[in-house]
Amino acid sequence: SVSVVFLEKLGYFGGFAVVMLVGVAILIPSGQMRWFLVAGALVMALMIAFVVVVLVMGYRSQGRLLALLERISALANTVLVKLKREPLDPWTKRVTASFHEAAVMVAGRPLPAVNTFVRFVLAHAFDCCCFVATGFAFGFTAIPFLIAGYVAGFIIATFILQTIGAVEVLLAIILGAYGAAPAVAAAMALCYRGLIFWVPFAIGAVCINFTGRAGGVFSKAEDKPLIEERL
Repeated sequence: SVSVVFLEKLGYFGGFAVVMLVGVAILIPSGQMRWFLVAGALVMALMIAFVVVVLVMGYRSQGRLLALLERISALANTVLVKLKREPLDPWTKRVTASFHEAAVMVAGRPLPAVNTFVRFVLAHAFDCCCFVATGFAFGFTAIPFLIAGYVAGFIIATFILQTIGAVEVLLAIILGAYGAAPAVAAAMALCYRGLIFWVPFAIGAVCINFTGRAGGVFSKAEDKPLIEERL
């Protein structure tokens, strides 16, 4: 359901925020904090704070949340009309209901939400350690710079629709800005992305093609809610 996906994304970005704060705490004393890291961290923090506030509003006052979303929808439609585009389809009531459902899930069963959040923190920490280990393998041992590269790369990739190829280039540029040789920076970016994205993607594609059951799996899938509705 939409509520489950929303909570999963909130835990995903919340887990990264913890790793980001640790990285910022390491970079500030070393004097290596860059403006794009500060801007990205602020944008990420504001985005998470906004989602949390909306989640609280969805639990305590659906009417206020609906009014807020109606204003946002009206503003967006005004801009679209001026740009000679079609206005948005009605979405405010559906989104309000999803936020309310997600808030009720967290309030009613907080332990699974906390468990999910902790798992995402550990996942991002492991991902960051993988990036640091990649740097060590190529002789780039400046841990603060590696953490900065990971944080900056994740923040930039979050706001890019097409990440294939772009993340590799951005990581190489960021590492180069922190003193890595261009060849080393490019090799690190390609190796890291290969470990966490391309290799798993290739293995999954080969397995699906080898079993030959992909079409059957998707054709037999049923649209069932992940959470049963309770009266």
